[in-house]
Amino acid sequence: MQTATLVHTPAAPAPKLDPTDRTRETFRLAYRQARSMIRDGGRYGYGARYVWALDHMRRRFGASGWPVVQAAARVAFDLRAVSKAATGTREELAREGMLTRAVRVEPAPRGGWLWAWTFDALGSPNTARSLRRYQAKRRREVARAMAQDRAAMEGSRFALTVPGLLVLREAEAARATA
Repeated sequence: MQTATLVHTPAAPAPKLDPTDRTRETFRLAYRQARSMIRDGGRYGYGARYVWALDHMRRRFGASGWPVVQAAARVAFDLRAVSKAATGTREELAREGMLTRAVRVEPAPRGGWLWAWTFDALGSPNTARSLRRYQAKRRREVARAMAQDRAAMEGSRFALTVPGLLVLREAEAARATA
C-alpha cells in the first residue's frame, strides 16, 4: 500500500502588512461622503440623514475606521446644524465681532435684524450668561480656598508649605549624615 504525500504550496506569497497610517486619508474620504449625505433636504431632517450617513460609512470603511468616520460625520453635522446665534443689526454684530466669527449670517424674519450663527459659547446670550455664571462660581471657589490657606498660614509668621517642609527635612537629614 502506497501513501500519497500532500505538498501544499500557496498560489501567491503572503502579503506584507502595510505600516502606512491611513487615518488622514480615511478622514478626508469620510468627511467628503458625510458632507454630501448630511445636507438640507425637504423630505428628511439632519438627524435622519446623519444616521443614514453613519450606516453607509460603517459599511464602506469597516470597524477599523469607525472612530475616524464618527469624527468626520460629527464635524459635517456640526457645520450644518449650528445651534448658537447672536442677533442684532449689521452694525451691532460688527461692533461685537460676530460678523467675522459667524459661520453663517441670515436675515431674521422681522425687524431688519440678522442672525449670526456660530459655534462660539459667547455667541448666544443664553449660553454666554450661563458660561459667565459658571466662571464666576469657579472664581469664588478658588478665592475661598486661597483665603483658607492664607488664614492657616497667618498663625505663624514663618509658615512653611508642605513641599517646603519636606525640602527642609531632607536638607537637615543630608547635613546630619555629612
